[in-house]
Amino acid sequence: MTAILTKKIGETISALSEHLQHWLDEPLSKIKGSLTFDDPFKARINETAFIEFIQKIQMDKMGTDISATALYNNEAHGFEDPITMRNIITNYVYPNTLVKSRITGADLRAALEVSAKYFDVKHGQVVVNEQFMFPKERFYNYDMYEGIDYTLNISRPVGNRVTELKYHGEDVSDDQIFYIALNRYRASGGGHYPMFTRDKIVAGSDTTISQVILEYLQKHPVVEATNNHNFKIIPK
Repeated sequence: MTAILTKKIGETISALSEHLQHWLDEPLSKIKGSLTFDDPFKARINETAFIEFIQKIQMDKMGTDISATALYNNEAHGFEDPITMRNIITNYVYPNTLVKSRITGADLRAALEVSAKYFDVKHGQVVVNEQFMFPKERFYNYDMYEGIDYTLNISRPVGNRVTELKYHGEDVSDDQIFYIALNRYRASGGGHYPMFTRDKIVAGSDTTISQVILEYLQKHPVVEATNNHNFKIIPK
């Protein structure tokens, strides 16, 4: 009796596993261009088409023209062609949701200064600040932004590294109002971003970001890889 039951359980698990693997690898969208990258460190210094694509999805979902996101680990390397659900969950590992926050230009600049702490300069080269590597890796606390143009000069003191910040080609003023797409963790101040607070959230989504990406791809069987190189990380 035990052997029969064990066999039935094995057959059920095998069938479920086969169905799961098929679901994970089913093609969702084709890509015009490339949404992959080789070096995660370089992908955080120089914008990639992959990060820009994720930002576009977040802005589309929340109805903003500014967005922030991170490259959450060093194991993922963007979306392969065709994009599959396996690609999505490999690159976006957290069950987070999106919100729309109302912030000021001063908030935006302060947030960029927090992100700039991720870097340091050694021997004239930009490197990762050791505080983000030990006692554990915290890649998820370095955000990249879309919808603005900015430069971070890592040779300058912490708190004074934003040397350029423009919106639609114009310098951002401290009292200017913006609406930005953020994940709920960040929008609540998570990751030492005190300028982002719950009271600034004006709209939210209950859909996990991985599901948001899936739904976007289901509506767009062909997507285009673009890169406007809207930010610079410099060592001098």
